[in-house]
Amino acid sequence: MNFKNKIEELSKSIKTITSNTVISLPVFISVDIKGNLIIDGGGKLLDYTSNRIEISAKIKNVIVEGENLTIVAFDKENIRINGKIFRIEFSEVQQ
Repeated sequence: MNFKNKIEELSKSIKTITSNTVISLPVFISVDIKGNLIIDGGGKLLDYTSNRIEISAKIKNVIVEGENLTIVAFDKENIRINGKIFRIEFSEVQQ
């Protein structure tokens, strides 16, 4: 096999890999100095009570459980949640 054929074969392999690959963005969660839980990238509110908040954030659903949970800020950049947080759970977004 000559050099040109090797390059063509490699190019086909790369096209196959990239066409079958799903690039997913991570969900970043942090806590600010005031104790607010921050979910970067915003999302869609699925469920909201004072004990449970469920958000669809990019490729994962994020469930926050606790007491006296309140949404302090909710925009396209991030979501800020305040309250006594007991648990954070991730699940796959249903297509």
